[in-house]
Amino acid sequence: MKKIFSLLLVAISIGTAIQAQNFILHIKNNAHMDLMYGNDVEYGLGVLPPGQIAKDQTLDLYFNPNVLTGVEGYLHIFPLGQPEQKTDIYYDNPLIGTGTYSVWSSSVLLCKPVKWAILSNTGADCELTVEIYNPGSGFGKAIPVALNKSGVIKGSVLWDKNNITSPETTPFGNAFVFKVTAPTQFVESNGPFILEKAGTYNGKQGYFQGNKPTGTVSYETVQSFNPNYVEIRYTITGIPTDVPVEMDITTDLQKAKWIAGPQKIKPGEDYVFVVGAFPEVNKSNLTINNGLAQLNGVDFACDGDWMKIDADGKIIGGGAMVNKIAARKSVAVLPNSTIALNSAAKTSATGSSMVQVKAAAQNAQAPIQAKQIQGAAAQKIRIKQ
Repeated sequence: MKKIFSLLLVAISIGTAIQAQNFILHIKNNAHMDLMYGNDVEYGLGVLPPGQIAKDQTLDLYFNPNVLTGVEGYLHIFPLGQPEQKTDIYYDNPLIGTGTYSVWSSSVLLCKPVKWAILSNTGADCELTVEIYNPGSGFGKAIPVALNKSGVIKGSVLWDKNNITSPETTPFGNAFVFKVTAPTQFVESNGPFILEKAGTYNGKQGYFQGNKPTGTVSYETVQSFNPNYVEIRYTITGIPTDVPVEMDITTDLQKAKWIAGPQKIKPGEDYVFVVGAFPEVNKSNLTINNGLAQLNGVDFACDGDWMKIDADGKIIGGGAMVNKIAARKSVAVLPNSTIALNSAAKTSATGSSMVQVKAAAQNAQAPIQAKQIQGAAAQKIRIKQ
């Protein structure tokens, strides 16, 4: 049975918090004017009261999770008395998924990230520093980006029924969040580029910013090569091919509880079973450079374990799963700086380039084949024109 749904304009990565899943934001006001701020919360503690960032000053904000939630929301910054000229900062730090951010600029204020870090030693906190300028500070004005919809991404989500029976919600695809985003603004600039998604647009050099959910997902449950595994195959269509894109798949623990498999025995009543989706293939070295791009083999494996919760409902222990979740924060599935479904690129994935891509795919898939498929042919990355 196939289920189809859209990734709409609300990008949500939902999770739960192990000890600390905060998002720390430092804002340097270099716009030479007093600024105001406010925020909208998707997940985490309540809305901040409106505040002010004095000119040439730095403001430090800490976004903290509620019990059993991640952190996600938007911060709006604007000149005093001009809320329509706001620049926005999107922050997201789910339990199981990549910590991410995005910024938007206005005609009056330009927002520029200058430092980004995953603080795994403090519970996988995310920390972002941005600087606010006016467009006359040597940076170009942000212009809207027009996105095409000719790209396709395909892959699978698998789990071992001995460890994870299933989510309580069926069809299984409803237990996941399929998230693809593309930039909405382009700023003409000669650099230097540090954190920006550098590239060209309409023949001009600069960087992309902004964040817009895009694409339509269809998925179906299929017979896995290994009968002990459940396999979901998904297809995301309508992906832009001329700008950098980001992608992730996370479990939606708010929508679906998961049932532990027979090999996962509950240690006690104060434990909860937590499942996450982890990417199986690292795409960080691949760039697709053709007109009608199709990227296959972006595969995920689900892993789960019992985690202990305290009297306040916070998870305080979970063995190796805790470290795996923390490491997941900094492992981008399609990192925006290196992956572009790019129809304007000069090189193409043919000839020797195609051979290298296939070889890389085979090498990356070999451990998966041995561990999960047990002798079946490994899926390759195929690039179709």
